[in-house]
Amino acid sequence: MRDIPAPRAASSGDLVDALIRESLKRTGRLKTLEAYDMERPRGPTAVTTRSGITRGLRIERLVKRHQETGQPLPSLLYLVVDYLANRGSKGGGSAHQIAANRGPGTGAGATTTAAIPAPPARLAPAPTSPPPVQAVAVAAGASGFNLTTGRRTPTSVRGNSLGGTARGASHATGHNVVAQDIGEDASITTAKPLSETAGSSGLLAKAAISSHPDNHLLVEHGCVPDTGVAQANTTTESHGFKFSADDNDDFDCGSFQGAGRTLGRSHRLAQVGVQLSLEEARDCRALVLGKGAFSDAWAQGLYWTSEEELRFGLWQESGGPCGVIAAVQAYVLVQLLYEMPTSADPESQLDPSDGQRDTALVHALAHILWQAGQGRRAVVLLRKGAAMCMSRSFENGLVKYSFTDKTALVEFLTSRLSAIKESRGCFVVLFMYSTLFSRGLEESRADMDVATNTMIAAHGYCSQEIVNLMLTGKAHSNVFDGQLEGVMDKPMKGIYDRCQVGYLTLIEALNEGYLTVGDHFKSPELPIFVICSESHYSVLFGVERALCASNITAEPFDLYYYDELGRQDERIRLTVDPEPATPPTNHDLTPPLEHCIRTRWPGASVDWNGTDELL
Repeated sequence: MRDIPAPRAASSGDLVDALIRESLKRTGRLKTLEAYDMERPRGPTAVTTRSGITRGLRIERLVKRHQETGQPLPSLLYLVVDYLANRGSKGGGSAHQIAANRGPGTGAGATTTAAIPAPPARLAPAPTSPPPVQAVAVAAGASGFNLTTGRRTPTSVRGNSLGGTARGASHATGHNVVAQDIGEDASITTAKPLSETAGSSGLLAKAAISSHPDNHLLVEHGCVPDTGVAQANTTTESHGFKFSADDNDDFDCGSFQGAGRTLGRSHRLAQVGVQLSLEEARDCRALVLGKGAFSDAWAQGLYWTSEEELRFGLWQESGGPCGVIAAVQAYVLVQLLYEMPTSADPESQLDPSDGQRDTALVHALAHILWQAGQGRRAVVLLRKGAAMCMSRSFENGLVKYSFTDKTALVEFLTSRLSAIKESRGCFVVLFMYSTLFSRGLEESRADMDVATNTMIAAHGYCSQEIVNLMLTGKAHSNVFDGQLEGVMDKPMKGIYDRCQVGYLTLIEALNEGYLTVGDHFKSPELPIFVICSESHYSVLFGVERALCASNITAEPFDLYYYDELGRQDERIRLTVDPEPATPPTNHDLTPPLEHCIRTRWPGASVDWNGTDELL
C-alpha cells in the first residue's frame, strides 16, 4: 500500500495572498480581486478561509480580543496592519484599555492604569487623507503584485510573529470603512456620503469607497440580501465584521456552485440588492413625475387577461400606464411569434400555455432592460414591503439589483414572476423605473430635447420619451428618422436605426405635416406596431415575418389588433389590402385604427371581417 503524502503547509506567500484576497473581497473590490487571481493563480496550498489565515498567522488571540472591543474592522488585513502600526512590538494594554484611548467613554473601559503605558493618541488626518484601503496596496506590493498596474514587481516578504491585542476602529485615516456580509458566498460594501458622517461618534460609520470602477452599480446607500420583495430592512446599520477562528466561509470571488450549476460573478451579484440613496430616489421621481404623483391607475402589475381566446394578451385595469404595458405587450408578441415558436402554424402561437407566456413575458422584460442598458447592463428595481406607488415616499423604499449578464437577468426575473404579475402591485411603475436606471437617469435626461420634461405627461399618460425608451432603448423625444437641426439650440433627436418593433400614431393621420413617423419606426424588423391613438397605446401585429420584407407584394394580408384596455373577448383580425380596386373614402366615422394603418400603407382598405369597428 502506497504512502499518501501529507498535505503541504501554507507558505508565507500563501498567507500574504490570502490576506489580500480576503480584504479585497470584504471591501467589495471584486474586479480587482479577479485581476489578482489571474495574475497569481491559486496553488494547492492556497488558503481560502479566514480561519485558515488566523491559524496560519497564529493570530487567534488577536482576533478574539479585537472582537471583544465591539468595534470591528473590515478585514483581517486591516486588523493586522492596524495592530502593527499602532502597537508594534510594544507590549501591554488590554482590549478595554485600548478602546479607552480611542476617545471619551464611560465605565471601566474609559480608564487606564499606570502599570501599563497607554499607546500614543492618534492624530486626525487632513480631510484629503487616503482611505485605509492603502493597506491592501501595501500588502499587495509585499506579495509582488501592483494593484494599480496589474503587474508583478520583485520583492521579498519577511514574516513577523503576531500576537497581543487588537486596536479597534480605523480612526487613523479618518475614513471609517465597513463592509456588510451578504450570506456565505457574497459580500458588498455599503456607502454613505462623507458629509453625512461628519461629527459621528467613535462607532464605525458607513464609508464611501467610490474609487472602484464597479461602484456606480454596486456601492449604494444600503445592502439588502435577496430575500424577495418584502423582507428587506429599511435601515442601514453601522457595523463591521465579526472575526472568529471558526469563520470557515470561502472568500473566493470566482464562480461558485448554486442550484446544481456553476454561477458566474454576475449571477452572484444578482443575489444582492442595494437600497436607493435618497438622492437617487429624488432624482428618479423628479425625472418621471416632476412635482406630480401617480394616480391609482398605475398601481398594477403585468398580468394576463382572463379571456382564453386572448391568452397572449396583458390586461390593463385603468387608463394611464398603457404606454408601458403596450410596449411590453409588443415584445411579448416578438417572443411568442418569432423567438420561441413551437409550431409551424403561426396563429397557434397566440394560444400559449401558462409556462410559454410567462417565459415570453420574462424574456420581453429582459430584452427591454438589456436594450436600455445598451447591451452591457440592466437594473431591476423592486419594492420593500407593500408601499404603493401613489405615496410620495414610494421611491425611498426601493431596492436596486444590477446585472452585467443577460442570462442572470432572465433567471432573476423568472424568480420574481409572482411580484411581476401581482395584480394590485406596482410593477408597471417599477419596470418603468428599471428601464430608466438601466439606461441611466442622466443619460435618459440627456436623450430628451428638453431636459426638464418628465416621463409622465399631462393627465398621467406616458410621454413619447418613455415609450421610445421602451421600444428603442433611448429616451429620444421624436419619432422621425435621425435628428433635426436648426429648430432648437441643439439637435432634436429621433430614431437613429431600424427598430425591431414599430410605431404608428393617429396624430400623423389627422394633422398632416405636423408630425411624420420615420421609416425606422414604420418599417420595423418584425410586423409588430405600438399604436398611439387619442392618448392611448395598443398593439397591431402580423404573424408572418414576410410582411416586413422589402419586396412584399400588393396582395392583401392579415393583421391582428389587441387593446389591453379594450375589454376584448375575441381576436380582432383585420385584412389589409394595400392596393384596393376602389380606394377608401375617409369620413367622420372612419375608425382611428384605419387612419393609423394608412400612415403605413397609404390608400389601403381595411376589412374588419365581421368584427364591430372600433370608433
